[in-house]
Amino acid sequence: MLAPALKRALGSQVAAQGIWPVQADDARALANEVLDADIDHLLCLPDSPDAAQDNAWALCALLQEVCRGGARRPLRVTVVGGGAFVPDTPPDTLHQGPLHQGPLLCLPWEEPRISCAYVELEAPADAASAALALAAGLGRIDGPYVAAAEGAARVRTLVKLPSAPASGPGAGPVITGKGCVVITGGLGGMGRTLARQINGHCGARVVLLHRSGQLPPDMLAGESSGRPFTAYQCDVTDAAQVEAVFAAIRREVGPIQGVIHTAGVAGRGYLLTSRRQDYEAVLAPKVAGTWNLHKATLGDGLAFFVLASSRTALTGAPGQSDYTAANAYLNAFARYRRSLGLPALSICWNTWSGVGMAAREGLAQGPEASGMLDPQQAFEVLAAALASGEATVVVGMSGENAADFKLNNLPGQGRAAGQGGSAEAGESVLATGSASASSAASVSPSRAAANVGEAALLEIIRDCLGYDKPLSREDDFFDLGGDSIAATRIVNRLEKEAGLVLSVSDLLESDTLGDIVDRAQALQQPAQQKQKAVEATPALDRYPVGNEQLAILYADMVSEGDLGFNLPVFLVMPHDVDVARLQEALARLVERHEVLRTTFCDFEAERPAMVIHPFAGFELEQRRVADIARKDALIRPFDLRREGGFRACLLLTDAGERVLFLDVHHALGDGRTMSLLNVDLYRLYHGLPLEPVTAQMKDIAWRQVTHPDAEAAAYWQGIYSGELPRLDLPASYPRPRVHTGRGGMYEFELAPELVQGIKALARKEGLTNYQVSLCAWSLLAQAYTGSQDVVVAVSVDGRGEHLNTAGMLASVLPLRFSLDPARPLGEHLRATRQISNEAMRHRGYILNSLLADLRQTSWPDRSPLSEIILSYMNFEFAAEGQGLFETLRFSKHASKTDLSVFASDTGAGIGIALEYYADLFSEAECAAHGQRLCAHS
Repeated sequence: MLAPALKRALGSQVAAQGIWPVQADDARALANEVLDADIDHLLCLPDSPDAAQDNAWALCALLQEVCRGGARRPLRVTVVGGGAFVPDTPPDTLHQGPLHQGPLLCLPWEEPRISCAYVELEAPADAASAALALAAGLGRIDGPYVAAAEGAARVRTLVKLPSAPASGPGAGPVITGKGCVVITGGLGGMGRTLARQINGHCGARVVLLHRSGQLPPDMLAGESSGRPFTAYQCDVTDAAQVEAVFAAIRREVGPIQGVIHTAGVAGRGYLLTSRRQDYEAVLAPKVAGTWNLHKATLGDGLAFFVLASSRTALTGAPGQSDYTAANAYLNAFARYRRSLGLPALSICWNTWSGVGMAAREGLAQGPEASGMLDPQQAFEVLAAALASGEATVVVGMSGENAADFKLNNLPGQGRAAGQGGSAEAGESVLATGSASASSAASVSPSRAAANVGEAALLEIIRDCLGYDKPLSREDDFFDLGGDSIAATRIVNRLEKEAGLVLSVSDLLESDTLGDIVDRAQALQQPAQQKQKAVEATPALDRYPVGNEQLAILYADMVSEGDLGFNLPVFLVMPHDVDVARLQEALARLVERHEVLRTTFCDFEAERPAMVIHPFAGFELEQRRVADIARKDALIRPFDLRREGGFRACLLLTDAGERVLFLDVHHALGDGRTMSLLNVDLYRLYHGLPLEPVTAQMKDIAWRQVTHPDAEAAAYWQGIYSGELPRLDLPASYPRPRVHTGRGGMYEFELAPELVQGIKALARKEGLTNYQVSLCAWSLLAQAYTGSQDVVVAVSVDGRGEHLNTAGMLASVLPLRFSLDPARPLGEHLRATRQISNEAMRHRGYILNSLLADLRQTSWPDRSPLSEIILSYMNFEFAAEGQGLFETLRFSKHASKTDLSVFASDTGAGIGIALEYYADLFSEAECAAHGQRLCAHS
């Protein structure tokens, strides 16, 4: 047995040993053990071939759990397999090594703290020899390689083919006019292109296999010239159907000279978000399909058997674990067929311009076009590859040098060995600990920190915050405009350029830049290397709601069914929208974000609970409306006691418009959530990869409930220890005894010169645009009311580093200002900065918690300490060039407070939307307020 021999060879480096996890709970337990302990290398040994295909997913499941746990230090995963490179391996191992290469090659693109290696053993004499060969190379190479005797390793290289075709005994086959050519996936872009060119160059009959079996009109044109194209309906994953169709081809068309297998399915996204059924659906056409074609044609004496692979099989790509695994299988299968004395060729194609995905995404006109293959060259490439006599050929462009095409990271190349790892399926799992460092762990996780001094770290922070002048240790992170978004940018830059693994919370818990620099440099110290994984949320039937959710639910329960708790959005769909594809994208969206399948319960309890329902599919409702202008009438209140908090409906108008109406209850979402759903849906609909969701709403809520912030509670209770202030702006009507929730909206854009003035003042005083705006609104409130005790509530994002989490995480903090109009403006600005920064440092205790602890929740005529709410939005989605569906304006005619100010800072301009209490203020009065603001600010 290899496992015991390897354990003896590694000696004290082995920190733990276990059985490969089969169940999800076992995988989660193993992942938590790896993350919690000082384990930096996970070694997975092969299982029996019978279980190899299941282990292909078991590896993915383990890696998913590792990613969900949040690797805070580099982790390497090495998998030992077979069937990909070493010759004379049994056919059963084809489902082992090649399929493992998918996640191992792709995960380092998706999770930079994890590196991967795949190893095959070269015909060892015995288990002891194999163990010694394997141990000698551990940690030295990233990517696939073969471990040979005496510590030698063999890696793949690319060699440029000679320009002249091979001739003589070693030459490959040529396509002739004798016998038909069968092309699977024949109605796809690649299949149809090759079919026309094969017929045009060789005069061969071409049989196209496809699930539809119906020739497109442009290929029926050849009917008059002897029917060069024939189509058969065939699912290549169905062995019986493949046998029957090939029998029909021989009977109805004639002898078969060769097969070209182009059938395939595009990758389904990042490994963390993959589902087993989706993952295996990508594998099926290339794995089961290839085997079925092989078995069905063994008696045909084929001249060629061509498999359409991809260059991703060699290098991996983000979001392509399934697709990479499938194509790696094709490459291995070509070698296997050749070992049987049968013809086989796997072509690792690059992207074709104007065909398939390139055509759908419009890449043929973009900068990527120079690296794409012109489809008119397809037959020329196919013929040259066949003539080469090789088992695997990689398609390169004229500007590419094969010698520069790195298939492995070796010592001294690229990312250092030992900087991370991937995992593989096997019977036994060995984990090596960093305490007894060997060559596999000879590089410290903080490898770059020793070479990055304080000045360089401050320069990274300065650049991320957007300042021109140098920054110092004494500068306040929040004074400089630091927030969770800026912190995320800094964390990513520090890891990428300095190899330092900080978290967003590390920055948000720091007062000065010196604190951040000290935290970063402390990572060089051995005592600081161990990073605890984020505490996992236990699996429960129901979960406590978060603090922000609780505030909304309390308000909703005493409301009279108004629309103030609806978050509707109307997304303009393409005129030729594929409804089935849209429904599938929505299904993936619902599966991705738990809040979209969440209901609430225990309404009579002090803290209601939420239930996360398992994903059970999604069906998109469609509704015909005469005029899209009447869309606002479709917004109706939620009844959370009887329904969930998410609705989706495709609106079809008589004019041919297609508008997707989404609505989320405010207890399950906020403004960022709605923008996030737009971005995610756009990418899912267009088949683009998505970053994994790092935390769900329940995870953040669980953290809030189990780890209350006592320091923040003391801070806010100290500020509001006496009688609570009330703010009464000049009103058009008497204030109703009970808040009705009826609202209106007035919107306007600040003049460009005013925006430039805000930016100039912010730069001069060392503030952010947000802080200048906050100061302006507090001074306006003082001027309108005459009160020097003014509270302006602000909306802050409680996601921390989890920026792609959907949920109600917009906290409200009541900022209290003492405003003497006789003081200079500069003093007010500096006071605003200090108050805002202190609030951010104590943001773990929100307004609803404060009111509950002060027993001040029942003010029926108003929202306590939040008569004015300022929400300042930077819209980084648009700024970062994210794809978005166009949105339509709407009005809910609802307002939860007296005045909500929504400031939209896009960088180029600032828009203002005033949501006002319509039973207190008239539309004309709010318009006048807005006009005076533009005139006097």
